Amino acid sequence: MRALLLLPFCVASLFAESQPPTNIPRQIDAETVLLPNQWSLKPVGSQVTVGDFPVNIQISPDGKFAAVLHCARLIHN
Repeated sequence: MRALLLLPFCVASLFAESQPPTNIPRQIDAETVLLPNQWSLKPVGSQVTVGDFPVNIQISPDGKFAAVLHCARLIHN
């Protein structure tokens, strides 16, 4: 009975070890970012830091501005 209970854990540990390491998004060069799915992005224009949780973006009709709805979590000390 004990061998049957340990079998799923042994199989799960073997499967976990065979998985390739997870890559996080990283900068390849000055223009390119590599995503975890191995796709690369080359953004055009200037980039602005908007915080940790932007949930919506609306572009102005003339295309000059973008409004970002930011739902950051509150941190209480």
